[in-house]
Amino acid sequence: MLNINEDDLKTAIVQKASDEILRQDDDLSEMIRQEVKSRLDKIFADRAEAQIQSAIDAAIEAGFEREYQRVDPYGRPAGESTSISKELGKLVDSYWGARVDPRTGKPTTSDYQPSAEDLKEYYDLGYQAASEGKPESACPQVHGKLCVQWIKGHKKCAQDRKDWPFPQNDKKEDQDETEDGEAA
Repeated sequence: MLNINEDDLKTAIVQKASDEILRQDDDLSEMIRQEVKSRLDKIFADRAEAQIQSAIDAAIEAGFEREYQRVDPYGRPAGESTSISKELGKLVDSYWGARVDPRTGKPTTSDYQPSAEDLKEYYDLGYQAASEGKPESACPQVHGKLCVQWIKGHKKCAQDRKDWPFPQNDKKEDQDETEDGEAA
């Protein structure tokens, strides 16, 4: 009809279609390659981070447990072998067992013993704090014996309030009131 060779037309169509498929295949291959690369990078980063963290943890543990011995100014061994974790344990034990000034809370070498008046005062202060609704954690940082008395006073007040035979408010719960506040 239009002087177009049917075989040439078919060949051109097949050629065009195959070129299009190959071009899309290249795009698809690039997308697959990028996705595989990003996933591999993420897996590598996760595993590397886990190994690094494991190595850091092991190094810290080994550092705390590694034995060492103190030396004098001349480099000679002085004292027994120890480790950082043992020294930290001693430090914590000495901290909790240290004497403190009851007024400042700072360590002291004093042999202070609270007087009977001080003990009574802190018992009363604890009782008063409980009556004001303060929790036991409000105990001031003072000498251990004073703190114990404060807590005893606090607990005594709490017990007294629990044992109190009358309702805390001045009306009975089952009593109805009128608008004027009088009993019905």
